[in-house]
Amino acid sequence: MKERNHNLDLMRVILCIFVIALHSLHHFGIENEIVYAIILMLLISSNGLFYMISGYFNLEKEFKNSSDIKEYYKKRFIDIIFPFLAFVFVWTIWDYYHETHSFDVAGIISTYYRAIVDTSSEGHMWFMYPLFGMLLSTPFLSKMLHKMDEKELKILWYIALGYNAVCYYLCWDQGIGFSFLCWFLEGWAILYFAGYYYRHVISKESPIKWIILGVLGYVITILGNYGLLPFFKVFEDPTSIQPMFTIYCVACFMFWDKAIKIKNGKIANVITFLSANTYMVYLYHPRGIEYVIRKLSITEDKVISGFIIVIGAYLISLLLAYVTNLCLKPVQKLLNKILVNSK
Repeated sequence: MKERNHNLDLMRVILCIFVIALHSLHHFGIENEIVYAIILMLLISSNGLFYMISGYFNLEKEFKNSSDIKEYYKKRFIDIIFPFLAFVFVWTIWDYYHETHSFDVAGIISTYYRAIVDTSSEGHMWFMYPLFGMLLSTPFLSKMLHKMDEKELKILWYIALGYNAVCYYLCWDQGIGFSFLCWFLEGWAILYFAGYYYRHVISKESPIKWIILGVLGYVITILGNYGLLPFFKVFEDPTSIQPMFTIYCVACFMFWDKAIKIKNGKIANVITFLSANTYMVYLYHPRGIEYVIRKLSITEDKVISGFIIVIGAYLISLLLAYVTNLCLKPVQKLLNKILVNSK
């Protein structure tokens, strides 16, 4: 059994808190635009870093035959897709009842369908939809990457960065519709690949080099959004997938991998527990935020209010995540027995 990477487990936990803080940032009452932008960009890195962690582990898997691919899909369905579908289903019933005061089966099914194909992707769970595509692509991308040597990986990395630079800086920034977006590592996908690339190439490079690149990426992104560096000014939506921000995310990943070292022990066990519940905490956290604000009657936007919301939402979401995982575990074990272990 492979030893857990506790520093990346801690990274998951911190990033989950970052996501909650990101969605609560307007409650902190930060009036200074520059300070707000500095904090916002820091928190937004959670998106890219979560994709990097996924790529770091998933793309490392080797797929020797079709059976490996089938087994991978079955396990990802059990561990990722099934909890997602179950979560959306429960909240669909909950919301439907509170809106209509009825349990109309046809109405619930129709609402659930819309929630899966539309509503969920418009809310905080948008993150899951690119991830589903990446997980679906993993066996084939992994087979390709494992056949490539370090030099070939570098060529792929720089082409990907260059292509994304054209997309976001030369086209979208100039209001030009970039119609040939068919490069397979465009947008979020490059960060998924960056997880694998980091493990095999960047981890061997100088941390000082990446500290400098990371700071540059972070500063240039902020200045670009303020219009001080017009070439790097990209409209709000793709802020966290433009190339300079990708470089910043990679530098952050290196920090967690190189600077944070956690040995086995009680602290590591706590981190492992929190990390294991991160996925479900992410799904629950908007409800946690709403609950804290409503129960504590928070009406003023102040720094202390923001911290109370983040901490309260995390603890409530963690409790719900733990209970949910306990409930789902028997079903997941049954699915695993039927889908994976059956011969």
